[in-house]
Amino acid sequence: MQDTDAAYVAGLLDGEGSIVLSVRSGREWAKRSDYTLLVRIHNTCKEVLDWTVTVAGGRVYCSSRANRHRPMYQWTIHSVQAAEFLRLMLPYLRIKRDQALLALDFQATKEVVGQPRKYLSGRPYELNARRLAMYQEMIKLHDRCSHVR
Repeated sequence: MQDTDAAYVAGLLDGEGSIVLSVRSGREWAKRSDYTLLVRIHNTCKEVLDWTVTVAGGRVYCSSRANRHRPMYQWTIHSVQAAEFLRLMLPYLRIKRDQALLALDFQATKEVVGQPRKYLSGRPYELNARRLAMYQEMIKLHDRCSHVR
């Protein structure tokens, strides 16, 4: 990705995006909650999000809205690809930099698909507690960001 493209996409992320640790729970094999890293950018202009796919990967979805509004589109990338994306965005992020750093720390706690499993008998309590703490910290960072204007 060119520097100018990365700076532009980082601006979209800072202004129209979100960095989320999404809770996934209730899976029988997990026996406890797990979290997934998601990065999203929302916009009513599908073309800018389609362009984001060409320079950064991910996918674009259309979310339905009431008839009197234009359609809202969502660019999404998750897990390992989201972490790689955030590493590229770090030099250009201003508002969501702390969220990106926390997301990268979080993703480092995840096992990599295709690699030997670290925890054959389930994740240790300490790891679950650490991920929960990161999830709670991300919520605090979101609250802090909503007051920055």
